[in-house]
Amino acid sequence: MKFLRGIFRVTQKNKSLSVPLLEDLFFRDPSQPRINLQAKSVRESIAALDSGTAIEWLETRISSPITREWGEALYLLNPDWVDIDRWLRRSKLHALAAADALLFYARQYSSVDGREPHLPVGAAPSTINETLNVVLVHYGNPRLRDAAMRIRHVWPEGTPVRHTVEIPAFLDSAAQSIFESRSELVEEWRVKMVTGIEPPTSVNQMWSLLLEVAAEHEIVAIVDWSEFPELIVGEICSIRSADMFSLNWQDYANHHGDIRELFERIGADCKQEGRLLVSLNTGGDEFALIYLAPKDSDELESLLNSVLDDRPTVERFGV
Repeated sequence: MKFLRGIFRVTQKNKSLSVPLLEDLFFRDPSQPRINLQAKSVRESIAALDSGTAIEWLETRISSPITREWGEALYLLNPDWVDIDRWLRRSKLHALAAADALLFYARQYSSVDGREPHLPVGAAPSTINETLNVVLVHYGNPRLRDAAMRIRHVWPEGTPVRHTVEIPAFLDSAAQSIFESRSELVEEWRVKMVTGIEPPTSVNQMWSLLLEVAAEHEIVAIVDWSEFPELIVGEICSIRSADMFSLNWQDYANHHGDIRELFERIGADCKQEGRLLVSLNTGGDEFALIYLAPKDSDELESLLNSVLDDRPTVERFGV
């Protein structure tokens, strides 16, 4: 009856949720095939119920493989530390999901602006570390060890570690160019390197972190060649400096054909307005796209060429 009352309250509050789906979720025998938590409708239905009921349901019906959605579902239910601690100690499957939930809490952490992550109610860094010690003794799982390392990076035992990183002058100049001399972004990149779990050990790793920060601030758009044109165009037009162009983005989104042909079209139109569409070397199959003035493009190429891998650092489109 408790589940029926919960279903009634939820569906009255959120008409988009399905009564049959909720009934299937909460009256399904644990021995039946597992629920696919990757389905958004399932996660929404679980999250809409009261926390205690939903956590109990998840805990009794957990099954392998433990995808990140299990941890996300637990996190969204706002469990207190008693719940997470119990999951971590109950079984390897529960521990994997609970560790992922803690990682969702940890994602709020920022070493740059001092933003601290929100701890589960009743948790403290010391209790988190104590339980992780117990879990790692019982379950020598590589994924758990990696999760524990990342969790402890945010809630460390003792003084947080700051690495010593020597940034080559040419790479620092490249960062100034890409970030358009915005000192706060250059500093964010530097802090990311010295406070990371492990320090970058090569120029390529420093460069990858630079592109990561640039993408987070929509200075570059990192896209995969296999994505649909409309998704790629959406990323390209979300770059901050795209506002300066009077381009027909919808026309590009309807492109059919090779993705480089699309970049050439956009690049040619950008050139008419005084900028170049440039792809920076990511070391992989992705394109790191940015709009640069021709002079800045030349300077960046002279700074970086022949340093990152054996491929051109700067690829211009539409020139």
